[in-house]
Amino acid sequence: MSAYRYFKLAMYFHNKHDESHRKAFKYYMKAAQLGYVPAYTRVGMCYQYAIGVSYDIDEAISYYKRGMELGDKAAYTMMAYLFQIGEGFNQSNYIAYQLHKHANTVHSLWNLELLASYFPDVVVEPNLDLEALKRIIDESCCLLWC
Repeated sequence: MSAYRYFKLAMYFHNKHDESHRKAFKYYMKAAQLGYVPAYTRVGMCYQYAIGVSYDIDEAISYYKRGMELGDKAAYTMMAYLFQIGEGFNQSNYIAYQLHKHANTVHSLWNLELLASYFPDVVVEPNLDLEALKRIIDESCCLLWC
């Protein structure tokens, strides 16, 4: 079966509200192992929200980082959310703002407006390129886990 088909099967089980979440996680993981890029973010979400697997923020961040490396915009959005709420990282509206900006999705654009309206100082700060953001994330991971 193709990675895409595993992913679609996982989404089917993810949307059910019974014991199917374990199957969803299994199929998301299989799709990620086969290289389907959006599956990395979904595996991260499963770890973050304990969907079919135990809560593990370190694993969630690991999968979000991999998704970001492969260019998945949803991974940027999820990582931004972690910085925004301070889960797994020290809370930083500035880094969250920068990640949402790089994600450039409808959800992220809504969050950009929200962050800018509540924390106008995040807009004044200099813009960070993707490499700078990746370094900050890696340094933040190291500070918390080393």
